Amino acid sequence: KDKKKLSSPQEAVEFLKNRIGTCEEEKMYAVFLNASNKVLDCKLISEGTAARSAVYPSQIAKEAVLINARSAIVAHNHPGGVCKPDIIATEAIQKALKTVEVVLLDHIIVTNADFYSFKDNGLI
Repeated sequence: KDKKKLSSPQEAVEFLKNRIGTCEEEKMYAVFLNASNKVLDCKLISEGTAARSAVYPSQIAKEAVLINARSAIVAHNHPGGVCKPDIIATEAIQKALKTVEVVLLDHIIVTNADFYSFKDNGLI
């Protein structure tokens, strides 16, 4: 099976926007990649309300280990349309993944009209 390769934040946004960009409640996904940045799996990590979703860094790390991922991209949507970054949650995810030797490549926030990439903005 040919796996999709994600080489940029824009490619990751395209991959994710149909899954979460128009949702009315917040959802967080983790995309797990192999050493060549090809998608191994895309997992729904949590679902929330229109205003928030829980973040479980240990669950993301566990899933990464189970499928032998080398890196991950996390993404969630903001149904309200504002791409405000959550630096503390991202740092917690990055730290959890680092303990299992998985690199966090990006954290992307998607709205129905826009996106915010932590990588593009120098936060990862």
